[in-house]
Amino acid sequence: MRFWDTSALLALLVDEPAREALLGLLEEDGREGFTVSVPDACRPYGDGTRPPPARTVTTVSYNYPRPTPPIRSRRSPMSRASLTVPLTLTLYGCVSPHHDAGLQTIAVEGAPKAIGPYAQAIVADGFLYAAGQTPRDPATGNPVAGDIAAQTNRVLDNLEAVLKGGGCTLQDVVKVTVYMTDLADFAGMNEVFAARFGSHRPARSTVQVAKLPGGAQIEMDAIARVPH
Repeated sequence: MRFWDTSALLALLVDEPAREALLGLLEEDGREGFTVSVPDACRPYGDGTRPPPARTVTTVSYNYPRPTPPIRSRRSPMSRASLTVPLTLTLYGCVSPHHDAGLQTIAVEGAPKAIGPYAQAIVADGFLYAAGQTPRDPATGNPVAGDIAAQTNRVLDNLEAVLKGGGCTLQDVVKVTVYMTDLADFAGMNEVFAARFGSHRPARSTVQVAKLPGGAQIEMDAIARVPH
């Protein structure tokens, strides 16, 4: 008898050729009445890509004949009966982002629209990669007025909107890169950064640059892990 790893089995179930091969192996094991139910949410699209991950249920069931222990009786001191036990294996989940070779583009209204040939963010292999955000007002597209604290808050507002579009929050961020035109403003930026992230401490790099788009004093990009 073969033993099946449930995570590997789930990966096989959503792939039709592999599923047919799996059925053949199970038939060789004598598991009659084996059935597989794959929800539509797990099936690939026509172009080969898969739908967004969803919490679905895949049910695998089969009837497995299992002998019972010997039975003693007055008429027959030793006899053996056979009992058919219906077994059902229910697998929760679908194809995770790690199995999806496609890219998901994020575009939200709560952040400034991309002003070039790039996306606000891309989700790939379970991570969200957010493009750099400057302190632009998403409603007008113009830079906000104010000191470095006001600009940092606007940048983080923009990033937070993009993260939300990919199902993430600031607490899911694993890496931030900060670009500043004057590191003399570092303390003001750092104070706002600490307040917005709270107890969460992502990895961070801060560099001084000669100039930023739109005459901004600060820009940030981020990488976040998409929650399952």
